[in-house]
Amino acid sequence: MSFSIKNCIGSFADTLRNRWQVQPLQNTMLDLHEWFKGPYGVALLDAQKQTIEHELGGYFGYHLMQLSVLPEHKFYDSSRINHRFSFSPLANEHAENAQACADMESLPLPDECIDVCILHHTLDFAANPQQVLKEAARVTVPRGYIILMGFNPTSVSGCIKPFAHFAGKTPIWKRQSLRVRRLKDWLAFLDFSTLDVKYGAYSVPINNEKYLRNTRLIERSFAKTNLPLGGTYCIFARKDKVGLTPIKPAWDKASKGLMDVVPLPKRAINPGMRRHSADVLPMRRRTIAPKYFP
Repeated sequence: MSFSIKNCIGSFADTLRNRWQVQPLQNTMLDLHEWFKGPYGVALLDAQKQTIEHELGGYFGYHLMQLSVLPEHKFYDSSRINHRFSFSPLANEHAENAQACADMESLPLPDECIDVCILHHTLDFAANPQQVLKEAARVTVPRGYIILMGFNPTSVSGCIKPFAHFAGKTPIWKRQSLRVRRLKDWLAFLDFSTLDVKYGAYSVPINNEKYLRNTRLIERSFAKTNLPLGGTYCIFARKDKVGLTPIKPAWDKASKGLMDVVPLPKRAINPGMRRHSADVLPMRRRTIAPKYFP
């Protein structure tokens, strides 16, 4: 009897642990695509694209990388950087616009090679968001930029999330709860300074097209205030790590100690001196040798 009770308690604890734990992105990526195809998901993506396009146009560099749970959407259309690419965590029909598939926690890139890095809801659905952010910071060049987009826990959707996470089966609610202040601390630890934070999606997350159409005016009014109560956030950060400058060897000092040879300084020309050879050097008197006649 006691053995069966322990088994029941253990199975119930495992069920709760699995329900509250963030599932791997490879298992939930297809369901996330279906959710973002709904009316609320489409409105959310449009608001995020409008938010990022105003800031992204002022960032310059050589390489831009996007890490997103929706690789078919391009958030870098307004960028002036020529080389732009995207990584997908899963190879499927939705990863057509992605150039390659890679593990977000171990990017196949060298250190300090990306000028702008965009993370679109990657930290929300990552099992280890600190490692994902650390990898993005590793590949970012000094004075480069990282743009983080995710769901805001201090919002209406953030308040609904604990109940929907436990009762619902949609993977959109089974995500990380990362506050903006916490992300700022992580970025500061990785030598990043937060430049700006934009909030959006102030409406209640109701997946109804008519409701969303009627609340557009309210959404625009709250977007102008930029209150930290929006359903999504967009953090713009810059890497303030100073790049290393190679120091040239002091050949002059080394040669002086070995061979005691010091180059002579060049004589500067006095601008007040007239540049006539007759004034610089004295005139030499010409002497004519006497001629001897036989």
